[in-house]
Amino acid sequence: MDGKRIKKALIDAGVSQAELAEFMGTSPQNVNAALQSDNIKTGTLEQVAKFLGKPVSFFYGDGNVVATDNAVAAGNDANVGLEASALLGELKAQRKLTEQAMSQNDRLLGIIESMQKI
Repeated sequence: MDGKRIKKALIDAGVSQAELAEFMGTSPQNVNAALQSDNIKTGTLEQVAKFLGKPVSFFYGDGNVVATDNAVAAGNDANVGLEASALLGELKAQRKLTEQAMSQNDRLLGIIESMQKI
C-alpha cells in the first residue's frame, strides 16, 4: 500500500493532510513524509481509515468495499464509532479554522480603528 491512494481519498473527502495530522496528533510534515512511502505502516493506515470513516479494506483493491450481510451486521456498531471519530476530527479542525479567522478579524478591526484615528 502506497500513499497515493490515501492522498486521493483525502482529496475525494475534501480534507487536507494538515487536518489528518491534527487528528493523528502529529505534524503535517510527518503525515506528508509517511504518505511519500511505498509501504504505509498499518497503524498509519488504520488512523487514516478511522479519520475518513472507512474500513481499512477500502484502501485495497479498487477502493470499493464488498461485504456479506453478516459482515455488514457485525460492522455496523464499529462503523458508527468510526463515523463519530471522523466527525469529531472534522469538528476540531473547523473549530481551529474558526478561531484563526476570528483572530484575523480582530487584528483587522484593530487596524481599521487605528486608521480612523489618523
